[in-house]
Amino acid sequence: MKNYPGNIEDTFDQYFDVTETVYDKSRVVELIPGGSDIPVTNLNVNLYVEKYIDYQLNASITKQFSAFKKGLGQVINGPIMSIFRAEELSRCVSGDIDTIDIQKLRSITRYEGGLKDNYITAFWDILDSFTQDQRRKFLMFVTGTDRLPVGGISQMSFVIQKNGLDSELLPTSQTCFNVLLLPEYSSVEKLKSKLEIMLNNVHGFGLR
Repeated sequence: MKNYPGNIEDTFDQYFDVTETVYDKSRVVELIPGGSDIPVTNLNVNLYVEKYIDYQLNASITKQFSAFKKGLGQVINGPIMSIFRAEELSRCVSGDIDTIDIQKLRSITRYEGGLKDNYITAFWDILDSFTQDQRRKFLMFVTGTDRLPVGGISQMSFVIQKNGLDSELLPTSQTCFNVLLLPEYSSVEKLKSKLEIMLNNVHGFGLR
């Protein structure tokens, strides 16, 4: 609207209010006192945009945000929080962006289901040949995030569980438990192919 070259009042017929639906019921919220009777014009459009943005980002979610802030404060408030910088808090919440060392990941891995030793060796050889970008996708697929926990790989758990014998199924995962469900494919080439398909579709098959 701010960039509209014509007559805003005649074209948009917009007033200083917002209509929203709550539990299938519509209501009108005035952005300024008497806003439902004040048309938006070329002269006051900047004020309208300012009030509209403030409503959508602040006023309309005040109740929900207050509850979230209160709950978050109960978890993290305290004198110890004052010693952290913003980037350090971010690391605690989001994890580290760091080089993914496959040998370190291998050293903390547990195995379930009886995968053969030579098959496990082939699996790690394939992962070791992957680029850092592919390794991040692998971490995302298994854990739900491409970041390592604070302290590195040694601070995480990782499980490879046999998920049947040779099939056309792709590997799957249980991200809540950092478990890779891996079929025992008939060849190393097939294992590598299935892993690559998995990584190329780590965000879903055409979905976002």
